Amino acid sequence: AMHRAPLSERLRLQIEVALGGECGCARTLSRQEQRADRLGLTRAEIDAARARRGFDVRTAAAIDLACALAAQDQTRIFVASAQALALGYAMDQLA
Repeated sequence: AMHRAPLSERLRLQIEVALGGECGCARTLSRQEQRADRLGLTRAEIDAARARRGFDVRTAAAIDLACALAAQDQTRIFVASAQALALGYAMDQLA
């Protein structure tokens, strides 16, 4: 199995935002927005992540897989895993 670099901090934040999409806690939102600014994410990218979407196909695939795993939806996990692998992610990046 090929080992690849871990997911970028930008992508990890987008996934965190997607998974916490329902959280309206001002403190959490403020902390995420500060991290987003530091990482160079736009407001639109954060809004997309809150809606469980990504602007590019690789980001969208990673968010979709994370949400499927969180929901423990086996069918979605299977489909999202296949999509992520097809887009060049390695299993060790997705674990």
